[in-house]
Amino acid sequence: MKHILLPVSIVLVLLTGCSANHQKDSDQLPLLPYPQNVFFIKGNFIPEETISFNASGISEATDPVLFRQLQHSVSEAYDLQLNMKETTRPDFWFGIPEEDEEFKSLCENESIWPNEKLGDEGYVLKVSSERILLAANTNKGLFYGLQTLRQLWRGYPGKSGIPCMTVTDWPEIPVRAVMDDISRGPIPSNAYIKDQIRRYSELKINHMSFYIEHVVQTEKYPGFAPHDGAISIEEFGKLSEFAADYHIKLIGSFQSLGHFEKILAVPEFRHLGATDRMLDPLNPLAVDFLRDVYREMTPVFSSEWFTPNCDEAWDLSRAELSGKAASLGVEQIYADHIIRIDTTLRELGKRSLIWGDIILEFPEILNLIPSHILLGAWNYDPLDSFAEFIDPLMNAGFEFTVSPGILNSNRLFPDYRQAMINIRNFINEGHEKGAAGVYCTVWDDGGPHFFNHDWYGIAYTAEQCWRPNRENMALFDIRFSRAFYGDSQNSVPLGIQELNKLTELGPTYEMNELIFGKILVPEKGKSISYNIEEWEEVGSLVLTASQIFSSGDVTRYTDDIASLQFVCKQYLFLANSRQALLDASSYYRKAVGLAHYEKEKAQELIEKARRLVYEQVTSFNYLSSDFEKLWQLESRPHWYAEATSVYTMHAKGSPINNIR
Repeated sequence: MKHILLPVSIVLVLLTGCSANHQKDSDQLPLLPYPQNVFFIKGNFIPEETISFNASGISEATDPVLFRQLQHSVSEAYDLQLNMKETTRPDFWFGIPEEDEEFKSLCENESIWPNEKLGDEGYVLKVSSERILLAANTNKGLFYGLQTLRQLWRGYPGKSGIPCMTVTDWPEIPVRAVMDDISRGPIPSNAYIKDQIRRYSELKINHMSFYIEHVVQTEKYPGFAPHDGAISIEEFGKLSEFAADYHIKLIGSFQSLGHFEKILAVPEFRHLGATDRMLDPLNPLAVDFLRDVYREMTPVFSSEWFTPNCDEAWDLSRAELSGKAASLGVEQIYADHIIRIDTTLRELGKRSLIWGDIILEFPEILNLIPSHILLGAWNYDPLDSFAEFIDPLMNAGFEFTVSPGILNSNRLFPDYRQAMINIRNFINEGHEKGAAGVYCTVWDDGGPHFFNHDWYGIAYTAEQCWRPNRENMALFDIRFSRAFYGDSQNSVPLGIQELNKLTELGPTYEMNELIFGKILVPEKGKSISYNIEEWEEVGSLVLTASQIFSSGDVTRYTDDIASLQFVCKQYLFLANSRQALLDASSYYRKAVGLAHYEKEKAQELIEKARRLVYEQVTSFNYLSSDFEKLWQLESRPHWYAEATSVYTMHAKGSPINNIR
């Protein structure tokens, strides 16, 4: 077993904009995203027996979540109740200076005026030994300032107080969106989507989207949506209202060209397809269908953006066209289709966001589509430069977004070695070149995993969107661990980094899900071979990762740890079962050799083999049970059968479960 050093002291450096004084490790603030400017003041804020609060320009009616979070955080941090009666010198005073002359005068005297640079989302937070002041231009700025204050309270628990400081903060990138793929794997439950919204808002993410092919249930065409998981128009509307309380807008999405196979597989809609996976852009009935769907969807999504996607239309871009299509050509067909759907979306008050891959494949399209269309540059590789994806769109005069990705595609766990480089470099280059926003994509194709695996990458996206930087990841990891999980041991980042070493090993290359479905015991007359030394390395590595996850003092979002530990359990089973079955096979061969001479010894060896096999069956059944529990924490019934098919296959048909 490997020995683990947890965690070593790391010498931290000042982040951009902090005070010029040298900081000790203990001065590194547990904030995520990290603020633009921090100036430290001598002392700590330590509350008295009561805490009074004044609000200027806001009320519980105008921002109920802010007041609810503030009251809960004060109770959690100090075990005290917040006194909401207005007083002349409150312990906390939050407000919009332009809405209250007294608060305005106080802000001027304290030099914490929220100027125009802070915009609608910036804020100034001043913590002194006497009181805490929070000023902003809008409710949203105050909300984000409160998220910073809540993280400080979590990072400095108890009544020793939080350090005195002035924080001046604003986002560099205006649109900070996360998209969850809900069409090619699990569909999150309503409760889990609300959890996503709450957690996004804590990270100052201000837009949320879903990749939708067929999982929206419309009134006019209810037949294409899955009956056991579709999200209705009404539900999306209520989610938009819920998200608005957390200052998040929902971006509508509906796949409108390629990736149409799920709808076209329903007999009622087959006539809309050019092929079995692509909508026919030359069929007026297909365009009418899209317009009908847009008319139902657009009113319930709060963002002014709407993405019809139109990516990976390979049947158009890489096939041999015939008839009318051949005479028009790919460029004209694609451009005309984009113009038709964009015209409808503009009439409905939305701005189209189109993925840029087909356009980059056929650059002439840039000359054929309106310049007001927003184009999405996307790539998920760990590149040093993304100029080939950004520059053609930018140079043609289009506004653009950048889309890094967290790939769960057919994997048991994301490859964060790839994702973190992709997120950092893509967002920084996009920001330098004037991106209108970031649209981080979380892909779930395959579905044997959980969204709770993705928060490390989402948090890093939030960090880079708010304050693009190329700082050492060690700084981010420590702040992520403390601010997000309340964990001073850095256990989640360290465990993830250990787990991602599996991407280097032959048996677990890319952490592909297929390894988990492989038969462990061959059918009669067949054989299976594997390198037991490589699997021993897998087992040792995963055991180390599991111990790291267990070593932390995580106090928040503990379901994430259960999901991470489940990945470790899966790989430990794969490693341990191979050794156990190899031992069982050896016992059996020896028993066969002794069967005619030492029957008692042979029977003893057969029993050892049987016991080893039975232990693997039991371990596998425990994994199946754990998967079901974790699934129910996040997802609707839809896709459960597909996600658990590997367990069902082994339970009913695999030789491993037929040996007793």
